[in-house]
Formats: sequence, C-alpha cells, structure tokens
Amino acid sequence: MKKIKISLILISIITLFICCEKEVEQPDCELNSYGTITISNNYSNPYDIYIDSVYSTRINGNSISNKIEIEQGNNRKLQARQVSGFILFPTIINKEYTIIKCNDYTWQIP
Repeated sequence: MKKIKISLILISIITLFICCEKEVEQPDCELNSYGTITISNNYSNPYDIYIDSVYSTRINGNSISNKIEIEQGNNRKLQARQVSGFILFPTIINKEYTIIKCNDYTWQIP
C-alpha cells in the first residue's frame, strides 16, 4: 500500500512538471530572420529610402523613421534619394550594412 502511494505521488509530480513546462517563445525577428534600422534625416528635405534597390519608405525632413525591418544578410544596400529641394540633381546617399537577425541599427543622413 505504501509503495502505491509513493508511486501515485511520483506520477503526480512528474505529470505536473510535464504539464506545466512552458515553451520558450522566440521573438518574431528570430523566427523570420530580420533586423531593424532606424534612419534619422537631418536635412530639411524629404528622402526616399531604398533597400536593395526596392523602395521602402519616405522620411520627411528633420525627422526620424520608424524601425524598418530588413532581412538578415551580408552587404545589404541602402540608398537615400532626395525627393525635393535640389537645383539640378538630387542628393543620393548609399550605405551598406551586414544585418544580423534581431539586431538594431541606425543610419544618420547626412
């Protein structure tokens, strides 16, 4: 009888551990392999932002962007193209980043 009670207690404890074991949730950036970048535009004119030659967003003059998600990878090419306020040609600024998932980066224009 004593062995049965001890067995039941052990089974209860083991069941409790199995049932209550929490699964560690991974952040979205880990699951989808992306990092983020925040861009600060110190010019008074707006700039269009391109990531690997694909339009991403427009940043108004003297403002800071929301966090922009960028897939993980080496030599990710960012480009800022002046939208207005130029005389002959827009200012174009190029920058390359190696993006590591879940890391945050900043880019200041100029």
